[in-house]
Amino acid sequence: MAEEKQPEKHIPGQINRKLLIRKDGTPYTTGFTKGHKPMGNSIKGAKLKRTRDQEFALKEFEKYTKKRVYKERKDLLDALLKAAKGGNVPALKETFDRVMGKAVSPVEVSGKDGAPIEIMSFRDFKNKNEPTEEVKK
Repeated sequence: MAEEKQPEKHIPGQINRKLLIRKDGTPYTTGFTKGHKPMGNSIKGAKLKRTRDQEFALKEFEKYTKKRVYKERKDLLDALLKAAKGGNVPALKETFDRVMGKAVSPVEVSGKDGAPIEIMSFRDFKNKNEPTEEVKK
C-alpha cells in the first residue's frame, strides 16, 4: 500500500516558500504563494491612512490654537508687555520687533572690487573660452 503524503502545515507568520525552476534550469524561491499579495500594492502617490490621520489632527490643532489665541489676545498682549517692563529681554525684543518692525541689515551686491556686476549670456561665455587667433596658430 502506498503511503499518503501529509499536507504541509502552515505556521502563522511564516511565509511558505515555493521552489520554482527558471527556464535555464536554476532553482529559485519566491516569498509569495498563490493568493498572497505583494507589499506596496497601493495607488502610486497615495498617502497612508496613518499619515492622513496625523495631518487632519494637526490641522484641527492649528484651528483650535488660532481660535484660542484670538480669544485671549488682549490677555496675551498684556502679559507680553508686563514681561517686557519687568526686564525680560526676549519679551522686550519681541515687543519692539512687532511695534517698530525688525531691523533691516543692508546687503550690497557688486562685482569684483565694487565694480558693477558683469552679466554674460551663454554665447558670450562660449566665445570667451575659445582660444584666440594667436593660440590657434
